[in-house]
Amino acid sequence: MALPVGFVMPELSSFEQDHEKFRDDFIAYIHLAGLNDEARIRNILDRSVKGEVREWYRREFENKNWELQNVLNNSAIGATIAHICGANAVAITGAVASFPNVLLGLTGADIIPTRGLDENWKIAGGRPTNAVPVTPNAGGGVPIILAGIRSGQRLDHIKNHFPSTDRYLRMFEIGALKQEAHESVSSYWAKILKYGNQLGYSNAQKKTAFMSRVRKDIKEEIYRIG
Repeated sequence: MALPVGFVMPELSSFEQDHEKFRDDFIAYIHLAGLNDEARIRNILDRSVKGEVREWYRREFENKNWELQNVLNNSAIGATIAHICGANAVAITGAVASFPNVLLGLTGADIIPTRGLDENWKIAGGRPTNAVPVTPNAGGGVPIILAGIRSGQRLDHIKNHFPSTDRYLRMFEIGALKQEAHESVSSYWAKILKYGNQLGYSNAQKKTAFMSRVRKDIKEEIYRIG
């Protein structure tokens, strides 16, 4: 499929870049190109990461596997991850001890995302690991570890654990994430929502964080309006 004129492969080369925009642009690029072969997509993703980000990318993913911290290998649901993905809420609840930190009532599909590029591994606790693969039915009550790290898993990790994200999360936790001098209120509020949601903050906590760290002139105007 021919790509639209002027539509080029996105690149991620700086820690100052908007990594979430890169992720969205990359997914759009692959969809517009009509690609669905994992090997080709991985090759394109590998080539799209450059500059100072390249070493971080290599360190995070090269020769590593994908660990599911919240999906243990003693659920007895099935021999493959596809069996767990296809399990209903009753089956998951029946094996609740094998799904630590997972809310009751979820199905396997809520925990294990369908293969693609826009994957969310937060519930399963997906992360890179140096440990060897562990099959879903191995027993022992340890996290399942899938062999290799696919493109969708890499993109999810980039979204949630890019160095700038980790830095902002730490700043948010200690109260150091403040509105910059020329930053708009909407941009700052978007940061509060994004990092507050990742940390599990309530709406009240996010509003408190916003009011305590917004610029003084903005805060005074908010109080004046009431």
